[in-house]
Amino acid sequence: MPASRAVDSRPISAVAAAKPPVKRHRLTLQDRLDVIKFCEENPHLTDGEAAWLLRRKGYLTLSQSSVWRLKKDKDNLRALAQNPNELRFKRIRQVEFPDIDQALQKWILQSQGRRSIRLTGDLIRGKAQCFAKLFGHPDNFLALSGGWLSSLKARMGLRQYRFHGEAASAPIGTLGAEIQRVRSITQEYQP
Repeated sequence: MPASRAVDSRPISAVAAAKPPVKRHRLTLQDRLDVIKFCEENPHLTDGEAAWLLRRKGYLTLSQSSVWRLKKDKDNLRALAQNPNELRFKRIRQVEFPDIDQALQKWILQSQGRRSIRLTGDLIRGKAQCFAKLFGHPDNFLALSGGWLSSLKARMGLRQYRFHGEAASAPIGTLGAEIQRVRSITQEYQP
């Protein structure tokens, strides 16, 4: 006598009832630092309890293993947070030549402080080539393409501004002298 099969109550159809998809959520660097801060403020909580409380605060997909991993990587995350532009990113951007990237970031910040320099894509590319020569990289070390430039702008939080009308044609070099001239004229009048 053959063994009898257990009766299966599932439908015979190949199409099974679909489960609702799990919504994935990736934390920004700022969110990760907030989780670490919460865990440091509440050291008595286990990772599972901390994850449960954080889920109630809005971090819906945070699990015990995620909390543990964030606590383990807290030194690396804090080092990345030194650049305030990185706080809004969900994925940490890796660059091929970090020495050139850091030098360009410092130069761009200094150039933004001086109003006499208008940053253009060609100017940034030229400065990247100068830094490459200073650091001893070969001439064709990196394709300074439009994609490279746009990703640099995204990392730095740079935006394009178009000057219209008289602002586009104003001579930037004589701006300081003109400001002084206008101030000397307006000081003669009382408000």
